Amino acid sequence: MKNLNMLAAILVVSIVFVLSGCGSSRDSDGTISGDDGLGTDSKTGISYVGAGTCVKCHKTLSFSEEAVAGYLESKHVVHSTFINAASGSCLECHDPIGDGGTLEKYLASADVPADGLAAVGCENCHGAGGEHYGVGPIPERNPDYSICGICHDALPNSHLPHHPLANNILTNYQQSNHADDPREGNPCFRCHSDEGFRDYIGVSFGLDADELATVIGGVPPLTTASSIQCRTCHDPHNGGMRVPEEEDSIRLDYVVGSERIHPVVFSAQFNLCTSCHQAFLTPTEIITGDGVTTDEEFHGFTYMLDDTRP
Repeated sequence: MKNLNMLAAILVVSIVFVLSGCGSSRDSDGTISGDDGLGTDSKTGISYVGAGTCVKCHKTLSFSEEAVAGYLESKHVVHSTFINAASGSCLECHDPIGDGGTLEKYLASADVPADGLAAVGCENCHGAGGEHYGVGPIPERNPDYSICGICHDALPNSHLPHHPLANNILTNYQQSNHADDPREGNPCFRCHSDEGFRDYIGVSFGLDADELATVIGGVPPLTTASSIQCRTCHDPHNGGMRVPEEEDSIRLDYVVGSERIHPVVFSAQFNLCTSCHQAFLTPTEIITGDGVTTDEEFHGFTYMLDDTRP
């Protein structure tokens, strides 16, 4: 019994020691870092720690390393050479808390503008991290469309020539059927809820109605469901679509000089939309030119509805 009591005491001391360094603004040696005078979130009163602090831990964790890698390559971080830390009013959306510089050491030097990096940091979407890990939860564990809409809605005139379809995108979404109440029951949740689509698209991509009923027909109803929204179709960390494009696995086309790639048969956008708005097409290859002489070769596809799929 004496040995058990001693072991318990050692475990308690060890846990206290470990947790003493678990604050997200605390380094492994116990020193405070990562704040960089970023201030606090006016809504919660929690201090900001900077995206660099988030990345420092999460890039090493198995459940988040892929998300971090995608985030560091995304437009939220590597935007362009003309958006940087000196971009003035642009920073209201492109670097709201001013922590872009904390990510520079995780990027290639070519991706860091001369005037410093401007980036949309982790805490802009997830909330301030001063009480995260070992102290308390992150304020916005799963940010929804309302967080995206803080920046992604009415655009300034300077953006309209480049992103005309993105103007008022939050307002348009809220008026669309995608924002309708979700459905929790099977198989409706696969296309009529955010959680159902994200949970089951990996095992049901490309299936028609009959195949879909076979694969997920026995899955119980969802306990929590929300409307189709931004994160349903877009990976929130890398910004990409959740369904891949489909390439011709055999044929290679010229791109630049002698570099060749497989031509895209179905784009990621088409595959994503038709995952729910089902349309099954049969592609027919189009080739012009002989590919040998100096005649330029054109390669593409025409499409017909596949009447064999329900």
